[in-house]
Parts: sequence; C-alpha cells; structure tokens
Amino acid sequence: MVARLCFLDAVAVPNDPQVLANNYVTDFDFLRARDGTLTTIDVPGAAGTQALAINPAGAIVGGYSDGGFLRAPDGTFTTFEGTPTSINPAGTMTGFYTDASSTVHGVLRIPCKPNGR
Repeated sequence: MVARLCFLDAVAVPNDPQVLANNYVTDFDFLRARDGTLTTIDVPGAAGTQALAINPAGAIVGGYSDGGFLRAPDGTFTTFEGTPTSINPAGTMTGFYTDASSTVHGVLRIPCKPNGR
C-alpha cells in the first residue's frame, strides 16, 4: 500500500485538513481524514471511480465508469447521468454531460429542499 501512495495527487483540500486524492495505480480514489485514516472512494460495482471535488461537509462528487456520483458524508452513494466537477457548501453541483451526438453540455444540479422545492 505504501508504494501506491506515491501515485496520489491532491485534487481538493477544503478548509479543514481532509485531502481528496486521485490514485493512478488503482481504479478508485481516497479521502485522507485529519487523523490520517484513508477511506476508499469507490462507487459500488463501477469499473473505475474518479473523485473530483469535496465540500466542507465532506460530500464528494466525481465520475465513474457509467456516469457521475455524489458520496454523502455518511458514505452512501447516489449515481446519475453526467459528471459533477464541483460541489459547494449548500450541495449545489456543477459539471457536464455528453449527449448521443457527442456534444458536451454544462449541468447545474441544485439539491431539493425537504418540502420538494
């Protein structure tokens, strides 16, 4: 495992000392917590996962072999079409998707409030 850590790039460092890292040896990424604990970021069943951003609450977004994902701070994954590339403190995500004619479109995904609005 130590040799693999040589191939990590930090891709996001929020205000607290967590580090989100891309791993170039395996097909998944890591989150390094303040205490040094490494957590694998790996969409269940995916051929590959790339974490792209983290917000101060610890929500992580990125792409995987079949689309995009949101990993909640509790570790649960939500997957969807398109690839989010950023997430703000309110949970709003920006990113992109590619349509059937290979045209790339921007995406803004705003979380619903509890009342559905």
